[in-house]
Parts: sequence; C-alpha cells; structure tokens
Amino acid sequence: MRELSHRRLAELLDRARAGDREAFDELYRATAPIQYRKALGMLVRPDLAEEAVQESYLTLVKKWEQLHSPQALVAYLNRATYLNCLAILRRQTRQPELREDESLASIPDVDELVQPEEATQGRDEQERLLGALAALPPDQRQAVLLRYCQKLPLAQMAQVMDCSVSTVQRLLGRALSSLQKQMGGLPGVFVGPAVARAMGRLSPSPGTSAPKKGASLRWAAAAVLTVAGVGLGLGVGSRPRIQWAQGERGWRNTPCPVTVATAGPVSTAAFAGEDGAIYPAQRQPDGRFLALLPQNGSYTLTLRSSIGRTAEAQLWVENLDCSPPLVGAVARQNGRTRIPLTDEGAGVDWASVRLTGADGAEHQPVGREGEALLYALPNGGYTLEASDLAGNTLRARVSVFD
Repeated sequence: MRELSHRRLAELLDRARAGDREAFDELYRATAPIQYRKALGMLVRPDLAEEAVQESYLTLVKKWEQLHSPQALVAYLNRATYLNCLAILRRQTRQPELREDESLASIPDVDELVQPEEATQGRDEQERLLGALAALPPDQRQAVLLRYCQKLPLAQMAQVMDCSVSTVQRLLGRALSSLQKQMGGLPGVFVGPAVARAMGRLSPSPGTSAPKKGASLRWAAAAVLTVAGVGLGLGVGSRPRIQWAQGERGWRNTPCPVTVATAGPVSTAAFAGEDGAIYPAQRQPDGRFLALLPQNGSYTLTLRSSIGRTAEAQLWVENLDCSPPLVGAVARQNGRTRIPLTDEGAGVDWASVRLTGADGAEHQPVGREGEALLYALPNGGYTLEASDLAGNTLRARVSVFD
C-alpha cells in the first residue's frame, strides 16, 4: 500500500469524521498495514496483532474529533496500537488465580526466601541479564525468547521467524555468546535457562508513570518483550481459508446464489468477474458468506482479513439462462405448418407452448419433429407463447401463408 501524503491524510480524516465511509476505508487501507507490522513485531501471533489493530481503530472512531492533523492521527494510532499490544501481552502472561484457601499474604515473596544481600545480588543479575537481552539485535532476541521462554522446537521457530532452521541455529548461537560475555562468563549452558527464569518471574505492566520502588525488574521485562517483539503464549497465526464454495444447482434466470464457507480471520469476501466487476459477498448469521453472481463465466473469489491477508479460488457459473426460446423460420410442409423453437440454455419447456389465433382460439400441435412443432393451420396471424426450463418466456407473432 502506498503511503499517503499528509495533505491526503488530512482530507480523508475530515471526510471520515463527517461520516464518509469510503474515506475511512481508504484511510484504514493506508495506515492499518503499518500498525499491523508494529503489532506483529510485539506479539508475533497474527491473530493477536489483528486484535490489537482492530481495537486501535475502534478507539480512533471515538477519539478522532480530538485529532486535527495527520501527524496527530498517526501519533494516536502508534500509541493506541502500542498500548493495546502491552495489554494483550499482560493478558497472555497473567498468572492463575489463587485458590480460595490461599491469600496474597500467605505467599512469601521470592526475595524473602533468601538473605537481603542475596536478594539484591539476584535482582542485579536479572536486571543485567534483561538489559543484555534488550541490547541484542531483534532477530537474535526473538530467537532466544522463542526457544527458552516459549520452548518452541527449532522447526516451529523457523516457521514463526520466516527463515531456515540453520538460520535459527546461527542466531541462537550468536545471541547466547553475546549474553554469556555480558554476564561475566556465565557458562553457556546456563544462559538460556537463566533467561527463562528471569522472564518467567516477571510480566510486563503497561503504564506511563515511573515504576514504583522494587518494580524495576518488571519494567525491564516489559522493555525486553516490547523490543523483542515476542509475547508469551506464541503460536503460528492463521490466514483466511476457503473451505468450500457452492452455487445453487439447476437452471435459473436470476443471479446465482453462491455460498462460501471460510475459516481463519476473514473480514470481507468478494467475487471478481471476467470483466473486472466486483460482487461483494455478505456474511450470513451462520458465519458463511453469500453472493449473487449475475452471469455465466469465471469468477475469482477473494477472502481478505482486516490487515490485508488474502486467499483466492476460481469458480465457474454455468447454469444461468436469462434468454427466452427463439422462433425459427415458419414453413409449410405436406399440408402442415412447421414452427421451430430453440433454446441454447435450459431448453424449451414444450408443455408450455401455446398458439392462439386472432379469434382467441387455441390450436394444438399435431406432432413434433425434432425441435419443431407441427400444426394444421389456416392462413392468418397467430400469437405464440413458450417458456424455457429456466422460466424465461417468449411471446411472438407468427404469420402463416401459402
């Protein structure tokens, strides 16, 4: 998505505040991918990143009367996305609730189990470790947290980080070497577990005020998680997926209803015809999408998530017939009048054919020869009515003369 100028953003903001939905959609398309990348860097999981971004835009709608410049808009979105990510991280790392027979007072602080000097030393070492972790390059830091905090196997780490297993191994090796040096020669085998212990004791707490005394480790952990782009409770996010798409069977002369079953995060579904026309699908109460396709041909179905991830499939519609039967050349043959009828779609409904004279009398055919009906008719003008099997109706004047 190309970036918009500040002037264009200001124009879209003004129009969106006035209720212009198209302006809001364009503003969203221009700014949401950037916010998604920021959120994904903090949360790793695409579904959580989408949640954070969606919440940012929901609050934007409530607050945009206070925003009077594109710079303020961007700053607001950046801040909102950041705070939403921190809230999700806190939720993901929240500790289990106490049992009814437990109380906070009954649980000693970890630091109370050691002597004051040991507690101080332990806090200093953890702060130094978290500081060293925060100083690592982002990809090395992410590798350490995925491996030792999330306990992910190398193959899944490679999938999350979008790289090869050998690259993951190389990043881990460099990161552990750097941490070992920063920790004063701590044996390499203990570095990873030390990171896991440090992060396991702490959970990030968002806020804007300075940390209270004794809370520095939690704030250090929050900084590491924020910079590293890793939230606890990781998983590989899903993309939109098309489970199946089915059009209504049988010939019809009205747009064909097509039902689409989807999985994963789907924001919109639409069909594009061969001529480029777009036919949106509407979400139904059962969660599926329904579109009405008006003509035969090939369509491209596109599912799109709120942050632009897509899935596509090809679908063909071949059961639409919107044209009535055609009357061929009327001819006399062996004293009979031959009236041919053709229909290239659903076919002629022969039982529907009616031939009426000028006096209103209905004439019945005396036979059928292939795609034509045979009549014994006097000269004159007649009205022919016929339908095809899709329900299209023909009404035409037929003249019979020797």
